[in-house]
Amino acid sequence: MRMSEGFATTVAAVAPVVLLVAVVEVSNARPRLREAHDTTKQKVDELRAAAQRREALTEAEATVLERSYWSITWQTLKNFLLTFYLLAYAALAISLATVEYTALDWLATPGAGPQEDNARLCLYLVAGSFLWIILPGFGAVYAFMFRDLWLQFQGVWALLRIRITQDRRRPDADPEAS
Repeated sequence: MRMSEGFATTVAAVAPVVLLVAVVEVSNARPRLREAHDTTKQKVDELRAAAQRREALTEAEATVLERSYWSITWQTLKNFLLTFYLLAYAALAISLATVEYTALDWLATPGAGPQEDNARLCLYLVAGSFLWIILPGFGAVYAFMFRDLWLQFQGVWALLRIRITQDRRRPDADPEAS
């Protein structure tokens, strides 16, 4: 693989478009991160307030607070993953800026040689950028499928718990009563 005028021109034209997609994605994700942070902060504040009056809590209130804690933990994990996602986009932006500079520098240098290393760098970074942008779309489709499967599992689990509770309430279900 060699750097040619056609290749460098294509890279110089494609890199800013991919970079624009990355910037739009980051801009759309920032409010979600802020909202998630605010929600987590509100729940933690509620837990802190409940800890101050822990002696007066009923068992039901303690159970609700425990569930709230696990939702905070889940939200924190989602915040971390979203932050990692945004940092990856920052790395993507830096790599695309490097590709753009490399291609434009090669085009601006009269009599520049084939520069195989630069051509490979441009190819790998642009291809990796395309994959980074395209794959989450496929991941969203799979996420919907897994989310539906998880909902089905939760429904079956709830039905089993109801059935077990109902069986325990029937007087004929007690083996010691016979």
